[in-house]
Amino acid sequence: MGLEANVAHVHEDRPVYRTGLHWITISVPLLVSLGAFLIGFLSQNSELSGLAVLWSGFGGLWVASSLLSWITSEFVLSEERILLKSGFLGRRALDIGIAKVQGITVKQGMLGRWLGFGTLTVRRDGGREDRFSHIASVLQLGTHIAEALGNRDVAQRRREG
Repeated sequence: MGLEANVAHVHEDRPVYRTGLHWITISVPLLVSLGAFLIGFLSQNSELSGLAVLWSGFGGLWVASSLLSWITSEFVLSEERILLKSGFLGRRALDIGIAKVQGITVKQGMLGRWLGFGTLTVRRDGGREDRFSHIASVLQLGTHIAEALGNRDVAQRRREG
């Protein structure tokens, strides 16, 4: 079953929680590009001005790539699955049933706590770990996933008991 079929399956499930990348993913490229543009615009030195215009061009491409990633990335928890898609040019995707998830880890630095983003690591059967960074509202996503894992464990104990 291809990823497209799995994505359709997740959207048939009732989504429990959905989020995307945090706006910080586009702010850094935007600030760098804007800074280079301003240096070039305000500079009296033609050599520095030319270099700044070049950096502004690269910055513009960086902004465009980051913006496309921000728009196209999504992190969805449904009743039965977790779907994590990130990136545009370099696409990463994870579509996994709740039953196959061994655990999760949520990490936030100081800036992430202030602004509400962080990194989610999903541990699955076989010890494999998948890490997704700059997720908006990562604590809420992690809480919902932890609740789903807890509900799964309770249901499994009831079946075994």
